[in-house]
Amino acid sequence: MPATASKPASGPAPLLSSPAIERIPLPVQGKSGPAFYVLRKPAGYGSGQLPPLIVALHGTDDTAEQTVGFWAARSMRIPPLITAPQGVGPGWRNSDTAVIHAMFKHLRANVSYDAQRVLLTGFSAGGAMSFELLYVEEVPVTAVAALANYVPPWITGEQVKAKAHVPVFYAVGIADINHEQMREGLQRLRTAGARIDLDRPRIGHVLDSDVAQEAIDWFFDRCADQVGAALDRMAAARLVADLPALDRICLQRRWHEPLHVRRAEQLIKEIEAPGRLELARARAFMAEGRAADAVEVLQEIEGRFVAGPLAREAKALRLHLESDPAVRREIADRLAGRRAEQALSMYVNAQRLVVQRQFDEAARQCRRIIDLYGETPGAERARTLLQLLENRKKQ
Repeated sequence: MPATASKPASGPAPLLSSPAIERIPLPVQGKSGPAFYVLRKPAGYGSGQLPPLIVALHGTDDTAEQTVGFWAARSMRIPPLITAPQGVGPGWRNSDTAVIHAMFKHLRANVSYDAQRVLLTGFSAGGAMSFELLYVEEVPVTAVAALANYVPPWITGEQVKAKAHVPVFYAVGIADINHEQMREGLQRLRTAGARIDLDRPRIGHVLDSDVAQEAIDWFFDRCADQVGAALDRMAAARLVADLPALDRICLQRRWHEPLHVRRAEQLIKEIEAPGRLELARARAFMAEGRAADAVEVLQEIEGRFVAGPLAREAKALRLHLESDPAVRREIADRLAGRRAEQALSMYVNAQRLVVQRQFDEAARQCRRIIDLYGETPGAERARTLLQLLENRKKQ
């Protein structure tokens, strides 16, 4: 699905004019020493923005800061958030999973990003941990790029099968020290149905810039496939219910492929076309001095189209009309008249039920009138009739 948000940080935030890097402490119970992760926010990012997220796990001899710097140096089709947790010590241990879970919890609560475009990547020990996090810990990611590592032998086929839908880019160099172990783990993953794209570069055990770039390009290709498929489905259906998702793509255009933004804009125009005719009718009412009629049409447009340029335009026009006290009074009088008519119609039905000797049903109808239209003359009549019905029941 396109552009699904994690929980955004509360309150507006100014857009960043340049990338910002933060070291964020994490409260991890029972952990000795400080726990933290590093977060790099791209230029143009602010609260409510939904870029892709890359979670990078460092190798044995590297740090979170170095890892963020390495991945930030890659060419990105869409500027992502990049985050890297710091392991307890060299490599990664079971105790590090608490830090990583705490990082994801903090991200979901405090950082806005597209939860449907999250890459987990790791080099060497970080690559092995990425498989652990995907298949055993089931962290919320949508793709994995594991580089220069083997598959931990304790991962079971059932665990892989449960996450087999998550695509994996797996790169181990022909001269890598994990070359032989890679074969056995790869076979286990494929047997369990995992979606593996294998890369065998002619390198040893190094974090190679070219391979990393291939992983990034692969990730954005998978994101494009996913968003493109969703747009294909919406183009075939052309449902008003799809407007919020299409609108998010357009409002978040910096974080989407230009082709997808153009398609979303075109689909919005096609879906909104009938509403545009209604908007023209509302403007015609305005030209005739029939502001209250125009407001009713605009309310219908807002209720039907819920999101998108048309709904925003209709709302802005309605609020402008309703800023006139005379228009507000006319709308209030019209609403009161309609409520009185509806209450009276229900009261006539209650009387009909009395004639048919359906006294209990008539009493229920009277109570509904009183609950829904308590201020109307029809409700006053319903109270009188209800009292008569209750008195009759006591006799």
